[in-house]
Amino acid sequence: MEGVLKTSKALADETRFAIFQYLDQGAFSVQDLARRFRLHPSAIRQHLAKLAEARLVASEAMRSAGSGRPKRLYRKARPVAGLELLPRDYRLLSEMLLGLLTVKKVSTDEIKAFGRQWGEGLAKRLSGGQPIERSAETVARFLADQFEAWGFEPRIQGAAGRQVKIQLHNCIFKEVVEFKPEIVCPLLHGVLEGLLTPFVGPHGSSLEDGIAHGKDSCLVHVQLKPSSG
Repeated sequence: MEGVLKTSKALADETRFAIFQYLDQGAFSVQDLARRFRLHPSAIRQHLAKLAEARLVASEAMRSAGSGRPKRLYRKARPVAGLELLPRDYRLLSEMLLGLLTVKKVSTDEIKAFGRQWGEGLAKRLSGGQPIERSAETVARFLADQFEAWGFEPRIQGAAGRQVKIQLHNCIFKEVVEFKPEIVCPLLHGVLEGLLTPFVGPHGSSLEDGIAHGKDSCLVHVQLKPSSG
């Protein structure tokens, strides 16, 4: 009961609730959130402290290749503590939009290119434009954290040398994947390629869409590009 009260109190503030909802899109720094909500960073820190106190958000330091202070990124905690908020069901809208893409005969290449562009934008926000360490362990953790923030259940199968393998369970797009796998899977693969832009060269990642073929998981495989120095 105490956890429910803490959660309700933390989300009673309109701005704090908006920040909490925005974290559905991924992990963000205080500066990212300050720009998004047009608030002073100190105000954002106060809101995040309240959410963290209620165990609604978690944070971690993102190490960069330089010697500067590591950036701290905030994301929704999994699972949400104390209170389960009922999300809106967008399946019908998703199916309508997927049907529209089919009618318009949008090609697989166009779908994948859009996903890649979206993923690249996310990668820039997460890195803040700063170089990121390219070890297999760092990339594996980076990807696993992002997939977990979206609601997947990632399991790192390997992270050594220049190879990374992650098994993705609990596909958050499962229902719409079953409806239009030829659209959803290339879109997700494009997002993956864009997200990995700081780490891999062209065609440096693959996504085996096992869930679309009746399996219980998909496999992400990443081939890291060699270090420039």
